[in-house]
Amino acid sequence: MNERPSPYGFSDRIETREIDGERWQILNQVRYRSYQGITFSLEVGAETDFASSICKIPTLIFGNMEVDLLRRKISRREWAAFHDQFYRTGCASILTEPVLTPPTVLRVPISRKTADTLAHEMLGHIGATDGERWRVYWSLRLFGGCNYHASPLACSIAPL
Repeated sequence: MNERPSPYGFSDRIETREIDGERWQILNQVRYRSYQGITFSLEVGAETDFASSICKIPTLIFGNMEVDLLRRKISRREWAAFHDQFYRTGCASILTEPVLTPPTVLRVPISRKTADTLAHEMLGHIGATDGERWRVYWSLRLFGGCNYHASPLACSIAPL
């Protein structure tokens, strides 16, 4: 029996170029289609440090779980790059569905809670367990606030 591929999840694996050992530049367009049917797009050329996947949380509370999760799933860091983009700019790049015109990327404000909820959802697409997903989610909710930089003026319509 042939299974239909899911219409949700990541369109591709992320390709990056290391800049300085702590930052990477995104080289390809990666899209993520959420369960709500919204298609998010990573900005080609943007920088990421994949730090959302660790969230620099106190080791005394959660141990090394986030670090271990990052190491085990290092080839699937798309979710962290998306989350970094959301936190770095306070914006989400949403791909409009083309009807009669070419697709357009709309940069719209995204709340911290929505960014964290999407990270939780995205982790499910790379094989994280429910426990891992919830631990990362609550790590982000409890300790990620200082890394969130909402800048509504940075959100605008951009060509694809």
